[in-house]
Amino acid sequence: KKEKKKKIYTTRNETITNYEKRKANCRSTILLEYFGEEVNQRWGVCDFCLERNKLEVNEMEFTLVNEQAKHALATGPLLINELVPLIQNINADKALKVIQWMVEHKKLIYTKDNKLNYQEEISDKIVWLFPSQSTYLDLIGS
Repeated sequence: KKEKKKKIYTTRNETITNYEKRKANCRSTILLEYFGEEVNQRWGVCDFCLERNKLEVNEMEFTLVNEQAKHALATGPLLINELVPLIQNINADKALKVIQWMVEHKKLIYTKDNKLNYQEEISDKIVWLFPSQSTYLDLIGS
């Protein structure tokens, strides 16, 4: 039981540490999901959202570019001038703004040969073991 408590504490501590380091997700959404709330969209008030709002690209356009870039890069890295024409239903200037934002926030990374590759953050794969404080307390027996 002591090992279980230690593991729970360590996991929660890592989650909070990763929250501080994450720069590619709405912080309000992260916190709400951590406490078991279902979130369908970003709130638009945290540092992440405010920075993204500067792009002058709406949520649908951003998601469109993100999904199409991820799909295009699934087969391997591409030069930016190869990637942009693959982004459809949005003008190239907006696509470039989103791609630049994705590079700055490490969603896309440059390879040694100057190609872009989609980068999933390790922190995007964090499994929230304790959706609510009461569940956490139940697990540790308090």
